[in-house]
Amino acid sequence: MRTLGQQVRNMRLQRNIGLSDYAQELGVSTGYLSNFETGKTETIHLAMLEKILSDLGITLSGLEGNSEIEQQLNRIKSLLAKLHSDSPEAFQYFTNNLEHGVKLFSKFDNK
Repeated sequence: MRTLGQQVRNMRLQRNIGLSDYAQELGVSTGYLSNFETGKTETIHLAMLEKILSDLGITLSGLEGNSEIEQQLNRIKSLLAKLHSDSPEAFQYFTNNLEHGVKLFSKFDNK
């Protein structure tokens, strides 16, 4: 569980989510979340674990040592899914431009 807690902390910090804000969102004390992230607490309710993994875009396969790029792509996938549910138009605009940009840079790399 220590590795999971550390990964949760890293992902939370990457997203600029404060410890107390996230603890409040999860309905737990700041101390409990801090203890989980530092490995002092090794138990966690399954429903809370599922929410954390979903919120932060962490996959179980990512916990098993997948490469950093695979983990980043999983986080991006999670963020895009949230964008799609919040604003399908923004999602469509963003993904169209992303695809176009990747194709454009791929052409430059091949020369």
